[in-house]
Amino acid sequence: MVTVGYIGTEQRTDYTAIGDAVNLSARFEKLAQGQQILIGQSTFDAIGEKLPTRAYGEVQVKGKSEPVQVYEVVWKEAVS
Repeated sequence: MVTVGYIGTEQRTDYTAIGDAVNLSARFEKLAQGQQILIGQSTFDAIGEKLPTRAYGEVQVKGKSEPVQVYEVVWKEAVS
């Protein structure tokens, strides 16, 4: 669940998205290397076997008390 829309004050408003999923995505983005796609458990569960993935491992991320399971989408092999 995320909140998307114009957020701010009368003096300054931005169209943005906020929420735990947005924060987690930002952590994955910082962790990923060039041309690498990292996803969390909920995305992994949602895509099923539609894309090839491999376990990246558990990672401790800022804002979470427990490590989160991370997967890598093996997209280069999928498009080859």
